[in-house]
Amino acid sequence: SSDHISTVVEDATGTLWVGTEENGLNALRFKEGAAGWQVARTLTVDKGMSSNVVLSMAVGLNGDLWVGTPDGLNRIRGSHVSVFTSADGLPDDFVRSLLIDADGSLWVGTRHGLTHWPTAGRGAAAAQPEPGLKTYTRSGGMGSDLVGTMVRDANGDLWVATLEGLSLLQGNAISNFTTVDGLSNNVVTALLPRSDGTLLIGTQGHGLNQWAGPRFSIVRHAGLEQATIHTILDDRRGHLWFATEDGIARCDSNGADKADQPGTNCSHWIEFGTAD
Repeated sequence: SSDHISTVVEDATGTLWVGTEENGLNALRFKEGAAGWQVARTLTVDKGMSSNVVLSMAVGLNGDLWVGTPDGLNRIRGSHVSVFTSADGLPDDFVRSLLIDADGSLWVGTRHGLTHWPTAGRGAAAAQPEPGLKTYTRSGGMGSDLVGTMVRDANGDLWVATLEGLSLLQGNAISNFTTVDGLSNNVVTALLPRSDGTLLIGTQGHGLNQWAGPRFSIVRHAGLEQATIHTILDDRRGHLWFATEDGIARCDSNGADKADQPGTNCSHWIEFGTAD
């Protein structure tokens, strides 16, 4: 429904859900033969969505699709769309990020804090504010109320990117990290946990950092140091891939996921742009 794509996820059935910046959500399914990928369904405001602007998505363990928009959180269950807003207990209608936890619960990142919804994968649309919701804010120990991407690391700890550094949730304890603790920039834009317990951290305009506990370090490379990194992926073939403001970039990371060299190696930086 639009050429301006904001986010993409794949569900357990193989359907690709493609969110756009202006014209809602598309479901793509693959058809054998010449047809290939086809748009099977488009969801917009007139189909029950709270907004045509899609900011974030996550697939629940029970198959629900959760969609964050500037005007609330949407749950797509089969053909039914439910909308949840601040009237249902969220701290804000602007849902910037989503994470499905291993137990099926949902973490919701907003401009006014981080909310945990333990029973998100069960029940019908909430008619009353959800009693199980818990919201974490600056007043409760978070480094910032402006929440971005979130990941669980190999140790089971929850890392939360914000516009004012990183927050680490370990049970009920919250720790916060900024440039004072070794980050190259407080605006954290991407996170990638590694199997060795380390964490790669993309920043706005200040490249790539890593956490190898108990400290942060900057991954030094000429192509990285001024980069804004939106996404980091490991292809498990010895490369890290980065979405940046200038296109896509790749570096070799052989040994980066080993205990004797945790996350430090990023050599042979290659950039790909419109000319490629």
